[in-house]
Amino acid sequence: GGQEESSEPNNVAAEAAQLETGTLAGGICDAEPDYFRIGVTGAWRLELAFENAVGDLDMVLWDEENQEALRGSVGLVLGAYTTENTEIFEYVGPALLRVYGFNYASAPYSLTLSTLD
Repeated sequence: GGQEESSEPNNVAAEAAQLETGTLAGGICDAEPDYFRIGVTGAWRLELAFENAVGDLDMVLWDEENQEALRGSVGLVLGAYTTENTEIFEYVGPALLRVYGFNYASAPYSLTLSTLD
């Protein structure tokens, strides 16, 4: 499993940690997701790096009101959820992010937020 990040507890949306630009080292170590609030008002990019051989991690924007992944205008989940070692996602404006293990996987990760101005 991964090592908990300094922003714990953030395993439920109501306890989401503020994510600043830069890189945060963390981990999913007990099959519970990590939630982060992104306050960037413009365009931004997220990179979630991990070792898929250890555990497949994914990230989605989260709809706190409905407690489900946020969907775009055509109904697709907004996020990155492939089987690669790095998930990359771009968006504009403040959002709530959910990082989680596919099929309850655990793994250490680094999460990098950068602005796209």
